Amino acid sequence: MGTNKFVSVLLANEASGIGIRITPPGAPFTISNKIMIAQIVRDSPADIDGRLKVGDQILEINDTPVDCLTNEEVRDLLLRSGGPFISLLVLRPAKTFSNQDYFLHPNFLR
Repeated sequence: MGTNKFVSVLLANEASGIGIRITPPGAPFTISNKIMIAQIVRDSPADIDGRLKVGDQILEINDTPVDCLTNEEVRDLLLRSGGPFISLLVLRPAKTFSNQDYFLHPNFLR
């Protein structure tokens, strides 16, 4: 049995995004209002970097805490980050998941 850990990453911000999809609002597998990574898009900056995992809880985006933000506000924050890089701080649970563990929703971040 492992322990939770913090992971900080800096990813290239491409026109198509960084390549993560976040949990939809009210998804049955979410914990409270926590924003989780539900999928990592193949060949995206997040996939190529390799440090983010499905099931990671997003804590900060570009040093902005997301604990009081809605799913839509987090998606907007990711999409409007206009610089060449996006930094994320995530909390990795002791148990990690695969992309198949999550229901994919059509309104995910691209």
